[in-house]
Amino acid sequence: MLTLAHRARQGTRHPENSLAALRAVLRGRIDGVEIDVRRSADGGYFIHHDPAFADGTPVESLSAKRLAKRRLANGETVPTLEDFLRAATRGLVFLDLKETCVPVEVADRALRVLPPERLFFSSFWHPGIRELGRRHPALRRGVTLEARLVEPEKAMTAAGASVLVLPASCADRATVTAVRNAGGEVWCWGFRSGDATSRALARRGVSGLIPD
Repeated sequence: MLTLAHRARQGTRHPENSLAALRAVLRGRIDGVEIDVRRSADGGYFIHHDPAFADGTPVESLSAKRLAKRRLANGETVPTLEDFLRAATRGLVFLDLKETCVPVEVADRALRVLPPERLFFSSFWHPGIRELGRRHPALRRGVTLEARLVEPEKAMTAAGASVLVLPASCADRATVTAVRNAGGEVWCWGFRSGDATSRALARRGVSGLIPD
């Protein structure tokens, strides 16, 4: 079973999606990291989860130059996509593509830094993942949902993906079974590492765990 550090932070004291957090988790027993990708106003890509900073400034309203001056709680600047990938010296990197990302653009940039077997892409924007598959069919791709669907496997296959990414609360046994029967996998976030939820997810057949 694959275990990824949620927002590259699991169990560390460093800010989420920071280079310090990444370096700390890679020193531990982890298969890789999940990170959040956002687009700057002028088309740069940065690693940041929330749509706005603490002062209310929307991340995606800033140019790449202005974003590069923004500081995290530990004094680091907000990392660019390329800087983060260069610092990811081992393991899988799961890129969670936020609202205004263009998946093909992100993939083109990521592939200049890491080989395809070390990258995984997912998004709530399923058409973007489908287009990514047309352009880069060898890349591993998922689609993200935050709901229980009657036929969850169809959401995955319609986007040409092989993984359905869900919160743990939506990964009931019927959902996991339907996806697995369609040849796919379920990966989950939204639970604590090592708690009863992670063991229950494993028993249901969930293939990827992304604990907080």
